[in-house]
Amino acid sequence: MEPDNQLTTIVKSGNAHFLKMLAVCVTVFCSACRNETHQVTKPGVKGTADNRDNIPQGKPASESAETLLFENDVISTFTTDRIQGKGVVSFFLEPGDTLSIQNSDGSDFGELIANTDLSFTISLPKKVVARNLVPDYDVASFEFDAEPIASDKEFIKLYINGLQKRIHKGRVKCAFRTWEEYLRESVIKLKNGNILRGSDGSPVAHQKDLKYEVLEVKGDTIRLKSSRSCITDGVAFKNLDGWAQWKSGNKLQIEFSNCE
Repeated sequence: MEPDNQLTTIVKSGNAHFLKMLAVCVTVFCSACRNETHQVTKPGVKGTADNRDNIPQGKPASESAETLLFENDVISTFTTDRIQGKGVVSFFLEPGDTLSIQNSDGSDFGELIANTDLSFTISLPKKVVARNLVPDYDVASFEFDAEPIASDKEFIKLYINGLQKRIHKGRVKCAFRTWEEYLRESVIKLKNGNILRGSDGSPVAHQKDLKYEVLEVKGDTIRLKSSRSCITDGVAFKNLDGWAQWKSGNKLQIEFSNCE
């Protein structure tokens, strides 16, 4: 069994827009993960901590870089440059649904509950490292590095805090995307030192904090085009097209971003 620092968090929103989103998502995505139907998550935060002993979680911090995604008094979530699994799984919860997460030995790890009053109850460690976990209504996301849905008959295998966890297939709605698919659907930024190059291999002068769309994926490299629709405040648009490395081994050489 793998004890963790547990907390219970209530995520609230009274925005009627949430109900509209639920209706759209349920209409478009009507099957559970066993059918690999693609679903998207979109559900803010009060909470009390249930303190337990700390245990090591995955690789030491010195071996992977973590970036803070979300923080309040009771939970901090981080993304990491460490790649685990063959892709990314995203979960969608309707009011009344529960996402129960187990450790690899079948013991309980934690859960996410979508309450009927449009709040979320989150029982997870105080620190969570995942691909993109943001328990805030306006920008909510529940994404985890994972293995393909078909890799196990009964469970979805995903990674949290550097360790493999599992979720029963029949109890959730979700989407699994390979890394290539996830890259193509993402907006990214290049990390410092990652050079954008033209088709002839020559460096292309790019502007810091410029955001890119992924046009093509070839092995560890991706073809990028600067995004006109996702421009950072104070950063002038520059029309660029070129190739860059997206990973080296199991380490990301890019940062996943958004249009905000």
